[in-house]
Amino acid sequence: ILTGLLASTVSQMTVGRNLTLSEAWAMTRKRLGSLLGSFALTAVITMIPVILWIVAVFASLAALMGGNDDLWWLVLVALAAFIPIFILVYFFQIKLLFAPICAVLEEIGPVASLKRSWSLVKGEFWPTLGRFLLLNLAVSFIGGFISFAATSDPSSPVGSAITMFFVMLGSSLLLPFSASFETLMYTDLRIRKENFASVLAQAGAQQQ
Repeated sequence: ILTGLLASTVSQMTVGRNLTLSEAWAMTRKRLGSLLGSFALTAVITMIPVILWIVAVFASLAALMGGNDDLWWLVLVALAAFIPIFILVYFFQIKLLFAPICAVLEEIGPVASLKRSWSLVKGEFWPTLGRFLLLNLAVSFIGGFISFAATSDPSSPVGSAITMFFVMLGSSLLLPFSASFETLMYTDLRIRKENFASVLAQAGAQQQ
C-alpha cells in the first residue's frame, strides 16, 4: 500500500503536481487489488526456486540418512546449488521489480504488470541491478546505523521502548525512501526507452 501511495505521489511530482494524502489514496485504492496481486505473484515466483532448493536438500539428506551412502554427492550438489538459486532469485526480483508500480500507474492487472515490468527491464537489466544493489546498500547502512543507535538494555522497559522507537523511526524513513527511489527508476526507464519525457513535459505544461 505504501508503494502504491508513493508511486502515485512521486509520479505526480515529476509533472509539478503535489498530491495530498487523500488524493494519493484515491489513486491507489482503485488499484489495490492489482497492487496486492502483483506483490503476491512476485513473491510466489521469486520463492519457487528457494522452495525447490530446500526440498532438494532435504530429499538428498533423507536419501543419505536412509542408508544410501553412495549418494553423498547428491548432498554436495544440492548445497552447491544455493549459488545459482540465489542468482536466479535476484534475477526474478529485478525483472519484476516494477510490477506493483505498473499496476498502480498504468492501471493494469497483476499478470499484465509482471509482463510490463519484465519488458521495461529488458535490455536494462545490469543498470537496474546496479541501482537496486546501491539502494539496498544505502538502506542497509542507514538501517544498521539506526539499529546501533537503538542498542540498549532489552530487559529494561525504558530500553525496550527506546529500541522500539528507533525501529519504527527507521522503518518510517527507509520504506518511503526505497519506494520513491524505485518509482524514479521506473520513470527513468520509461524516459530512456519510450520517450516518456515528452509525455511528462505535456503533463507538466497542463499543470501550469
